Amino acid sequence: MALFRIVPIKHFLLIILLIFVGNSVLFGQVDTTLLFNRADLAFDISAAYGTMVKHTPKMNHIDNKPDLAFEIDIFKHADVDAYWSQALGIPDLGVTILYNGFGEPDILGRGFGIYPFMGMYLLRAKKFSIRFKSGAGFSYITEPYDINDNPDNNVIGTSINNIIHLGLNFTYQITDHLHIYNAMSITHHSNASYQTPNLGINFVTASLGVQYQADKIRSVERKYKTEGFKHAGDLRARIGIGVKENQITGGPKYPIYNFSIAYARMYTPAHRWSAGLFIEYNTLISDFIQNNSIIVDNPQLASTKVALEVGDEFIINHTGLTVQIGYYLHNSFLKQGNVLTRYGIQQYFLNHKLFIGLYMKSHYFRADYAEFGIGYKLG
Repeated sequence: MALFRIVPIKHFLLIILLIFVGNSVLFGQVDTTLLFNRADLAFDISAAYGTMVKHTPKMNHIDNKPDLAFEIDIFKHADVDAYWSQALGIPDLGVTILYNGFGEPDILGRGFGIYPFMGMYLLRAKKFSIRFKSGAGFSYITEPYDINDNPDNNVIGTSINNIIHLGLNFTYQITDHLHIYNAMSITHHSNASYQTPNLGINFVTASLGVQYQADKIRSVERKYKTEGFKHAGDLRARIGIGVKENQITGGPKYPIYNFSIAYARMYTPAHRWSAGLFIEYNTLISDFIQNNSIIVDNPQLASTKVALEVGDEFIINHTGLTVQIGYYLHNSFLKQGNVLTRYGIQQYFLNHKLFIGLYMKSHYFRADYAEFGIGYKLG
């Protein structure tokens, strides 16, 4: 596990993010692909050995000794004939149930979670495949911070947290139904700064398991048809609200409001690029200015952040998975860096004109806050 201590966690996540975006470009360029059609239902169970990554000196008092993790996946392939599915290379869609030991059970406890996931294939051969797996859901941590019973846990302040999982899966076929399964992955647990402490747990693992498919794999050749597809562009606006606690554990929670407007353009039936402006009003900053008697010309403007953003969205029927990266043009107080990232899931209605979503905003992969948003396609 020495490798996990050497490689900074943000570099690992950046590599995964590049694979995520690069994979979208790859599938956007392929017209004809020999695909190995997944069985209608498949299961895999794996055991993992991993360690928590200490991404800040504030965690130095915690022993990040290696520990075990277990996962059960239940999944099926996406619709072979759907436009979006072909554009993504016929991904797997499923749900994962997991257990994480964190190496320090008396302080961090144990983690139990569940999350839906999508697995996109980077390589498909007759007996061997490489899949990029990503998912998000919820976890239960048995030993969160408690001022009396567990004051040493400065990592997680709540029992219920969100999960983000990223990984590379390698599968080799042994029989018509049985496969060997190996993976390298990272699972992040945090409450998105809803309640401090919230340094977050990043658990990196290497795993080995078996996969069972109910039916034989059938190889089929599908034509990814782009005839008649229009690279349509539109303008869309979105408003959102999030909640964040200040740095005092048990302190007040502050609402954060944001607005974004962007030009978006479909470049395949399953991918949409976007570029636009992100504006945020942070009441935590407003309170900080007032409590510290800081003199500014315009407190409202000083409490506002403005950024340029670009993004990529995977379209899965009426659902979108978004990744956005931005750079601040105006960022006066409580700076956490010049670069922001936002990722989330959106559900579309009214012929894809109206959408609602859940998002996570972060700086250098450290969570800032979670938000709920609603948007509309203007034209």
